Amino acid sequence: MPSTPAGSSSPSWRPTDPAQTNERGCADVHLDSLSFVYLFLPLTIAVCLISPMRWRPAVLLTFSALFYWWLEGENLLLLAGIVLFDYLMGRLLERASKMPRLRRGIMICSAVKSVAIFLLYGALGPVWGAHFPLGLGVVALTSCGYVIDCYFGYTYAERNLPALALMNLFFPRLYAGPLVYHNKLMPQVKGMRMTLERAGEGGRLFLVGLGKKVIIGDAVYELYGSLRGMPTLNMTALSVWTMVVTLAFSVYFIFSGYCDMAKGIGLVFGVELPDNFHYPYQATSVNDFFARFNITVNRYIRRYVYINLGGAQGSVISGVFNILLVTILMGLWFGVSLNLLLWGVYFAAFVIFERYFLSRYMDGIPTLFRWLYTTLVVLVSFAFFSGGTPGQSLGFLKMMFGVGGFATLESSKSVLYLLASHYLVLILAAVSSTGLVGWFAGLWKKHLPRTYGIASAVFTAALLVVTTAYLL
Repeated sequence: MPSTPAGSSSPSWRPTDPAQTNERGCADVHLDSLSFVYLFLPLTIAVCLISPMRWRPAVLLTFSALFYWWLEGENLLLLAGIVLFDYLMGRLLERASKMPRLRRGIMICSAVKSVAIFLLYGALGPVWGAHFPLGLGVVALTSCGYVIDCYFGYTYAERNLPALALMNLFFPRLYAGPLVYHNKLMPQVKGMRMTLERAGEGGRLFLVGLGKKVIIGDAVYELYGSLRGMPTLNMTALSVWTMVVTLAFSVYFIFSGYCDMAKGIGLVFGVELPDNFHYPYQATSVNDFFARFNITVNRYIRRYVYINLGGAQGSVISGVFNILLVTILMGLWFGVSLNLLLWGVYFAAFVIFERYFLSRYMDGIPTLFRWLYTTLVVLVSFAFFSGGTPGQSLGFLKMMFGVGGFATLESSKSVLYLLASHYLVLILAAVSSTGLVGWFAGLWKKHLPRTYGIASAVFTAALLVVTTAYLL
């Protein structure tokens, strides 16, 4: 497993890394571990298959709770408390149907609870030596969103507590989402139809996500760690640009890999989860980038924050404020830190520029130039992700544009050696971050469906073998 860059703590954006053992001395069962792939997941599927359909949600909830307890121990009580609290808030909203002020107070209480817990663990946790519990952000936002939907009448107050708990605690979602809505997911949770066709497609999608994470994401992150660990005085424009590019790739492949694994596992159990990433590095504007990157989180913030504040309606000042708040929240989703807050402010400047100044000219700009502009903006933003402090990020930005840094023959050789030893995975990352592979597969399936089916089966089997080798 890639190590944390020398001289820095574990990055706040990165999901919990699989460890060999947990604090109870037992082997961990993270989504990308052999014990999960070959023991926990098959056992869960088998027990659900032999269970009557009406019992499947309870069975899957039990396995989700065991999965989380194995990894996080008593933090399971924290997540269970969040779900129980919002379950009761939903029931109270139902009973207070003719008391608008009370209903509003209940909704605000749920929202404040989620924000307070998120900030408490994100900002003060490191001071106390407590880590950010796995899945806390996913559960807190999903559960709070359910209460807000009950308040606005988008959904009904759920009376089946185990079903609501499963919606929130479904184990593959805990790493990186996607975020879901009660009225969309609950009918599927209560009628989990497991079919051979869904299991096959879900298994393939899970392996694709696993391959994204362990073959590409972890390998590129290892390269990033080597670059990030170089002495600052020896860094050059080449090393810093390579560092931010590798960080951009690793963030995408680690998070999208986890989301693909979640979607695949959900499909195996008869639950269809939404897409969370759609080739964000193909975006041709910053707005387009956010429509492709962490899609469900972006939609969540727009649904519950941006629209309720008036969106782009009203004065320019209110529109600018709303955009600034949304992008800051998008940054803080990855962790509570000053650097990630600045990441959101940085993007807000470009979103505002596009909305109020560039939009009228966008259609007349060639697609290639729009893509180049967006790619440059996005890559520069990862200097904020990489820096441990705003000052360090500023230093990276200066070096990226030729200000500062002292190039030596030894440092240049080190960067070139790292690139030469990782060029295959970088090429794979660059190609896989585009839609070329999917486009070619779709074309193949359309014109030669039989050979495509055989090739797809062979590819899936080979992917299982290769990913297993990486996990050994």
